[in-house]
Amino acid sequence: DVEWMDGLDLLGPLGLKLAIIPHWNNAEGGTFDTRHCYMGAPRLKILEEKLAYDVVILGIDEHTACTLDPNLRTVAVNGAGALTLRYRGEEKIFPAGSEFSFDVLRASAFSSAPRAKSQPRELMKLESDAPHPPQFVATQLYLIHLARALQDAREVNAHRELIDHAHDAMHELAHEWRGADQLNAPDIAPFVELVIQTRAQLRAAKQFALADQLRDELSARGIALEDTARGTLWRRISL
Repeated sequence: DVEWMDGLDLLGPLGLKLAIIPHWNNAEGGTFDTRHCYMGAPRLKILEEKLAYDVVILGIDEHTACTLDPNLRTVAVNGAGALTLRYRGEEKIFPAGSEFSFDVLRASAFSSAPRAKSQPRELMKLESDAPHPPQFVATQLYLIHLARALQDAREVNAHRELIDHAHDAMHELAHEWRGADQLNAPDIAPFVELVIQTRAQLRAAKQFALADQLRDELSARGIALEDTARGTLWRRISL
């Protein structure tokens, strides 16, 4: 059966969600389709449909290198072939000699990326037909603070891609944590990782005050962030 398996997520600390496929342009199969690391286009399409909404496929041709600079947050393509970014069937091809920013690697850079349909203020309306545990309300309040921060960012003309990504993150958080009964649940990791990625984008856009606000909001809820050479790490702390 066609399926994904967990990898090392080496680029996760850089705020990137990528499924990397080497041998993108392989043609050794003759009459058989051996593109995309020998799997062929039909299997690639099935796998693509199984990816999370914010994961981009990065295909690297044979005899080609893709170099990521975490300090400059840039990508360089070198060698004999090209680099292909694919998201929901939409492809962008970058030949050798190309250089672009990390922002191009995100799902929000594609026209087919989902866009939040509701405004941030809608997150401020809590359901009234059932009681909510304190931790759930705290999570909702966090989303409200993030929504307000994003509204401030829009007023100072922050990058539109940043706003869209943060909106997507908020909606996913609201969905995943709806009805959660404790903030320290084992599945808190996706929640924290989404916030870290949003914070990384804010910092890349030089919105440092907003990025600090996200860090402080997490700290107030028992999560400490540590910026290291390997990226941003997190751990639980006692309140």
